[in-house]
Amino acid sequence: MNRRILAFLLACLIAAPIPASAGQIYVPATIESLTVAGQTIGDLIYADSTSSFTRLADVATGNALISGGVGAAPSWGKIGLTTHVSGTLAYGSGGTGATSYTTNRILKAGAAAFADSLIADDGTDLTLAATSTKVKLGTGSTYFSGGANNGQMYVCHSDGTCLFLWMPTGQAGRIGGTSLKTINFSSTGIDTQTDGDDQAQLGKANVGWRGLWLASTVTGTVGAVTISKPSGRAIIAAAATSVVVTNTRATANAKCLANLQANDATALYVRSCVTSAGSLTITVSAAATANLPVDFVLINAD
Repeated sequence: MNRRILAFLLACLIAAPIPASAGQIYVPATIESLTVAGQTIGDLIYADSTSSFTRLADVATGNALISGGVGAAPSWGKIGLTTHVSGTLAYGSGGTGATSYTTNRILKAGAAAFADSLIADDGTDLTLAATSTKVKLGTGSTYFSGGANNGQMYVCHSDGTCLFLWMPTGQAGRIGGTSLKTINFSSTGIDTQTDGDDQAQLGKANVGWRGLWLASTVTGTVGAVTISKPSGRAIIAAAATSVVVTNTRATANAKCLANLQANDATALYVRSCVTSAGSLTITVSAAATANLPVDFVLINAD
């Protein structure tokens, strides 16, 4: 071997640092570039074998470098949120800050994270999580509250006074106040009651009702007739002293009010209106001179 070449190689070996560990390759600082065929700006160089390099061509903006695994080539691509991300995205970074939730619950924003609200949505109904939960209306002091019974809801003021709406099983519904003074709606009618007292009043002192309308039938039939309504007009035949009205609303304890609707020479007033189960009989003071119309109002009683 030429002595000059040998001397140069020995000098290089003496000047080159020893690798820190096995498998490392020392690249002298004097090497200014590493060239791979076809390279362009933005390409990345990676080892494609234990003895060679190749390039990873650059791609469009917004892609990230993704590891292909140990011993495999890397690639460009989008970060998969279900496969490439670990941990919980923080609330301040647009995440929920939470890792578990209650099925069907609607989320609510908190100071530092989202959390389950008290409202559940099963795809059909919105449900409050507890019967004591209140739903406030706007910025005022009125709120809705679920009642202890099925179908019951309260509309309350912050002072504790409430109006409750209730639809019990088999009934059309109830409207009442905090002390359970109620109006009951059903297929058979409307009735009122109070808590512990079946008596209730319509109106109050100095505040009356403007009008009262009752279902009524004004008949042209002379003599016995069927009128199953709370009010009506029957006709007592000439020379008769009474008329029988068949009325399914009548009971033995019902109250009947009656008055003449014409002036008669002999029958001057109504003597009585007697009720029984299914009928009422109106009797005048004397036999009527002519056909005599008479009105009645029936008030039921237990």
